[in-house]
Amino acid sequence: MASLQPSSNTYPKLWFLANALGFQLVWWLSVLGQGQWTLIVLAILGFHLLLVFDQAREAKVLLSVTALGVVTDSTLTLIGLFEFNEGTESIIPVWLIFLWLGFAASLNHSLSMFHRNPWLAALAGGVFGSLSYLAAMRLGAVSFPLGVMVTGLVLLVVWAVLFPVSLWLARWVSSDEDSTLINTPATSRRH
Repeated sequence: MASLQPSSNTYPKLWFLANALGFQLVWWLSVLGQGQWTLIVLAILGFHLLLVFDQAREAKVLLSVTALGVVTDSTLTLIGLFEFNEGTESIIPVWLIFLWLGFAASLNHSLSMFHRNPWLAALAGGVFGSLSYLAAMRLGAVSFPLGVMVTGLVLLVVWAVLFPVSLWLARWVSSDEDSTLINTPATSRRH
């Protein structure tokens, strides 16, 4: 009879898929809801933390990368690159902070393949980072006072640097003798 236990090859693939899906859910719920679906986003992020092997280490990754993202987006907002469509007392809206948490939660998991090639990470970051903001603009979550072309070019450069730096920060914050972040059957036996 076949075992109900996931094989060592199946579990990481399922985790990769679940993590990628989780990030997409956080992105869509944050951008479309603009704070209306905060509890759902928090539940997704909390579920992510429950599934990783070392919650404290993963929380450090989430907080450090999110801090980097908040500083970056706040700076871009202060220089006039972004205007957010909701009245907020902070520089950037809360939903954008949750979006950064979701992004940070994917760096050592579904985006981990970019750790091996910083040049590919820079290219992917420049292209897909800018497209993410463009999509948010098209969905009405943010506007670009300097225009789409100028903002897109600035974001291309910013994200070509920011994505590799975020990957480096995530790896650095989570590194120690055991770099396993997910509780797989193989790692459960070692600890």
